[in-house]
Amino acid sequence: MRRIITGLLTVIATGGVLAVGMTGAFFSDTETSTNNAFTAGAVDLKIDNDSWYNSNRCTNVGTTEAPDWQWVGEASYPVPGSSCDTSFPLADLDDGFLFFNFTDLKPDDEGEDTISIHVQNDAWMCMDLALTSNDDRSSSEPELEVDEPEDANDAWDGELADSLEFFWWADDGDNVYEEGEAAISDGVQSLLDLAPEGNSFRVALADATHNVWGEEGAPVPANETVYIAKAWCLGDLTLDPVAGNGGLNPGVNPGIDCDGTLLNNETQTDGVELNVMFTAIQARHNADFLCDPPVEPETATLTVNKIITADTEGIGVEDFELHIDLDGDGGDQIVGDNVPTTGLTPGNYNVYEVILEAGLPPGVTFTSTIGGACDDLGNVTLNPGENLVCTITNVENAPLPPPLEDNFGTGGVCVQNIPGWDEDPGDTCEHGTVSKNPGAGDDSVSPDGGNFALIGNNGYICRAVNATGLENLQLKYYWRGDTDAEVTDSGKIQYYTGGTCSAPTGLVELASHFLDNPDNNATEPWSALQTINLPGSLNNVSFFIRIADNSGQGNESMRFDGVSVTGDPI
Repeated sequence: MRRIITGLLTVIATGGVLAVGMTGAFFSDTETSTNNAFTAGAVDLKIDNDSWYNSNRCTNVGTTEAPDWQWVGEASYPVPGSSCDTSFPLADLDDGFLFFNFTDLKPDDEGEDTISIHVQNDAWMCMDLALTSNDDRSSSEPELEVDEPEDANDAWDGELADSLEFFWWADDGDNVYEEGEAAISDGVQSLLDLAPEGNSFRVALADATHNVWGEEGAPVPANETVYIAKAWCLGDLTLDPVAGNGGLNPGVNPGIDCDGTLLNNETQTDGVELNVMFTAIQARHNADFLCDPPVEPETATLTVNKIITADTEGIGVEDFELHIDLDGDGGDQIVGDNVPTTGLTPGNYNVYEVILEAGLPPGVTFTSTIGGACDDLGNVTLNPGENLVCTITNVENAPLPPPLEDNFGTGGVCVQNIPGWDEDPGDTCEHGTVSKNPGAGDDSVSPDGGNFALIGNNGYICRAVNATGLENLQLKYYWRGDTDAEVTDSGKIQYYTGGTCSAPTGLVELASHFLDNPDNNATEPWSALQTINLPGSLNNVSFFIRIADNSGQGNESMRFDGVSVTGDPI
């Protein structure tokens, strides 16, 4: 064996070159998988709209980069070449796009729109339309002959939603109602019937049991465009579908007729607001999805719609904080104006607002009322599946004038009977109680300018002040003494609530001013503006202000000017 092994070794050694060459000839292969990853798909809903109004079309006459949307067509109204915003390209609706924004409707006006819907993956599709107000905003003279005056506190006192008729259908993209196209609404309905106050018009465009475009139970296909259309008329809308597939566009024949000749003036100046919401849900692994499940859902939806009537510029929704509070559960939340709050637990809620006074001009107040689905205290009960709307209306109150504001006028040497005041003694211009034109020395012009009240020896001026509706009252004024006064001579600021100016009862002194202090017979200057906080007992009542000269000689007078009483609305 040793020799055999040695012999083998010898053979291997002598064939070494051949052995080396054979070592690198094994068959081999390598495969590598790189950049393995998972990426989630998308259900990104995009909507565009093609809007026609009285056969004119809202058209982009600019470019994609610099759009310029204008009405184009032969009809006289809307005026061709005027701007429009109810057509828009493929977009997210929450970017501010509107299907309806028509501000000068007349009987016989009509319109048609085609909405195109796009999703990136197969999806179920639902639509929800909610009417959020039907408001008689003002009353013209012709309207008042057939209708009651508007109620500024009621967002649902209008007639326009009952006179606007709608029809919705599944369209093939030409914006024309044709024979064989499926209705989405229950025939022709008024807007008020379609979406009654506090409720919504909900429809399954495509869910597990329904598809308005054809195959029952089929979702909206990925990357394919589907269309729905809507026609509206201020008047009576009737269906006159175009035969077969012969529709061209609403300018040729919309497939509907509109007749507003039977309307009267009661819809003048009325306005309606509504929300249109589309929802897309993935179809894969969700084969049983229903837009409106037959079982009671566990949540509800509530919308708070804010309506403001204000003459003061700059007042807006941002000055009001809107709240929905689940009674007894601490579930208070701040909500946006006209934004549906979904996922609410059924139960009793309270809708209220906080007025953010820091952002309002001083003195602005409102009368607030709550309506819609809420009672006048803001209480509402949400049942499972309900979609309700509550309104909070704020009407700016006319500002309350200051109960007292007087600078005693201008002109003339003196006015012997001071307007608005009772005065004593006498009406002489030298030492009586008068409205006096400024001169020199003690009678120089006051900081308030113009005339001032000159109150003679032991005289007074007095007037009633009505502070109803006000609190935190302040009395402000300027005063001046007299060179001839003695150290004990003074002027007194008083109030009382009983009696009359000539026979007061319950006089209360607010302040006392020495007419010559110190007793130096020097010309006394006018004071700085004096401010006295009046006692709380004078809030929201009427009382008297009395300014009295308490001196012993006939030529020792007190001067008084720029007087006001102000307060905050209660």
